[in-house]
Amino acid sequence: MAMYHSKGKERIEWIPLRAHLEVENIIENLLNNLKENENVLYSMTELMGTDMYTYKHSVNVAILAILTAKSLGINTKQIKEIAMGALLHDIGKVRIDPEILNKSEELSEQEQETIRNHTEYGYDIVRNDLSLSYITKQIIYSHHELLDGSGYPRGLRGKEILKSSMIVTMCDMFDSMTLDKSSRSKTPIYKVLETLSSKVPDKIDSEVYDKFLENIAIYPIGTGVILEDGRKAIVVDIHRACPTRPIVKIINDENNDYYEIDLMKKLTVFIKDTIEL
Repeated sequence: MAMYHSKGKERIEWIPLRAHLEVENIIENLLNNLKENENVLYSMTELMGTDMYTYKHSVNVAILAILTAKSLGINTKQIKEIAMGALLHDIGKVRIDPEILNKSEELSEQEQETIRNHTEYGYDIVRNDLSLSYITKQIIYSHHELLDGSGYPRGLRGKEILKSSMIVTMCDMFDSMTLDKSSRSKTPIYKVLETLSSKVPDKIDSEVYDKFLENIAIYPIGTGVILEDGRKAIVVDIHRACPTRPIVKIINDENNDYYEIDLMKKLTVFIKDTIEL
């Protein structure tokens, strides 16, 4: 069975094309390796058949984790272990009723608790698998742990959590907020990052967050925006080092004089929201 479903290969709009090309081979190799592991392969294919959202989310998280790990200077061997952990981080959901996973209404407390059990289910699936590394297994077990101890399932704190797990935690949280799902509306990327930045450094590792941010196009080229002074514009270029301050072209000036503004230079000009043009 082909593991790399076509929906999983759709280009993520907020990741630069160059980055997609860099990580595609790693993802393909990981999925090919899974074909040799019958236990994990069965769980992944079953998950893909019952919950395509989770499958697509897992591929996205793996891509983001690879980019973040590379930015952190992590060696190639460990990057592959992190990527495998990211790809399998939600594998425990295969043991959860699809009706709960795909429920469009608000979940009950009992249903939320059932979903939280996926970390322990996932670890149970892979714990005795000698083909998977310690790092990969800990990511599956610990990707919902937070630095202040408020995460689950073990309430780990600080250095008790592997940096590798924190990478996947960061990527998982981001993609969960930005990927369409029936149970919630899609949140604009800049608002997602505002939420995540409020969790740094108490819950999320600040170095991981900073390196993660380097690989995200918050306002992809072609995005329509409205500035705080009411002017409408379109993003024409981005600054990799500061993705929140792109170069925009004003499109509704009353004199019909279209011109560009570099928000890195015009520090008193701010983007209020994204819009459809």
